[in-house]
Amino acid sequence: MDDLIKSITEAEERAAAMKNDAVAKAGLIIEAARAKAAEIDEQSAEQCARYLNEQLSDAREKAEKDYAAYIKKSRSDAKIYADDMRNRTNSAAFKIVGRITDGNS
Repeated sequence: MDDLIKSITEAEERAAAMKNDAVAKAGLIIEAARAKAAEIDEQSAEQCARYLNEQLSDAREKAEKDYAAYIKKSRSDAKIYADDMRNRTNSAAFKIVGRITDGNS
């Protein structure tokens, strides 16, 4: 009977030691996981910041190109309009001058 009790006691001690080892290993695993999570978090923040800056830069570049194209088109449209108005004005002015100089009213 003493051998049985001794065997059970030894088994309980081994189980307690295994449990303590497992708890210690779990603590190390948790620390490593937290450290890895912090590293991933930092890397993600850096990647997001780079991506944001790239997107802002691309958007700024596109906006500048679109603006330049719009200004170029607007200038072209304005020149066409101004030339048309000048031609119409010149034609009307020539008619007026002709009436005055020819004496026609």
